[in-house]
Amino acid sequence: DLCQMYILAIENNTMEGAYNAVAPTPVSNKHLTLALAKLQRGIFFVAVHVPVFSLKIILGEMSVEVLKSTTVSSYKIEKAGYHFLYPTVETALKQILLK
Repeated sequence: DLCQMYILAIENNTMEGAYNAVAPTPVSNKHLTLALAKLQRGIFFVAVHVPVFSLKIILGEMSVEVLKSTTVSSYKIEKAGYHFLYPTVETALKQILLK
């Protein structure tokens, strides 16, 4: 999807300014981990929830970056005419992992 967004931006001379290169379906780290675990069930992969205090001890000040949440919209790129091939984390992971 990212490469196709670049192609759209190059070919569409009406696009101006910044665009978020994100899928239309927001996903939390927990959702991503569970989706990955579900797809990797044949391989030894365990989805583990790491407690906040553990991340703070291990990562120190960097834990702030891991723990903060930001929701970003794909509205502008979609309005410019982009249609996602992989609109969800599940469809993207299947394409990446199940080739």
